[in-house]
Amino acid sequence: MLGAKNSALGESLYDVGYHSLVLVDSNENAVKKVATRNESVRPEMAFDSMETNKVHVKSYRTLLQVLSFVFVFFYIRVRLISVMI
Repeated sequence: MLGAKNSALGESLYDVGYHSLVLVDSNENAVKKVATRNESVRPEMAFDSMETNKVHVKSYRTLLQVLSFVFVFFYIRVRLISVMI
């Protein structure tokens, strides 16, 4: 998941059963802070610091997970906007 420092979405996804998450952010200090906050509560969650334009996908399964997340994120966002209108 990209943009780990400002979002609780990764934590929420973990809490509802998505344990194979890797939270990525370009700010190394932010990644350390989020990792420290979650290390005992969400032990399977992984964190990495890298530029978002240089993210490497290790497998097709990971790619599908990323694409699924993006779809769900935008679907929820569209639904929230339509409710607000």
